[in-house]
Amino acid sequence: MSDEVITSAVATVQAGVARADGKLSLTDSDVTFELFNQQFGLGPNRFLRNDITSGKRCEFIVAGPSQWIERLSEKAH
Repeated sequence: MSDEVITSAVATVQAGVARADGKLSLTDSDVTFELFNQQFGLGPNRFLRNDITSGKRCEFIVAGPSQWIERLSEKAH
């Protein structure tokens, strides 16, 4: 990943009753979530920002969710 990180935070991903902690990062081109415990075999996850059409509160638990949604809605420069 050559893009500079715009923002990052410790986050929790939740799918049903399963939860895992990791680091959520945003760059101009993508959003990544890397699990702290790699033994779960659930990541890392990478989403291209060009593929994101909207944002809503679900799945990731992170401080300042409104700011994350706002930043995800911004177009890359």
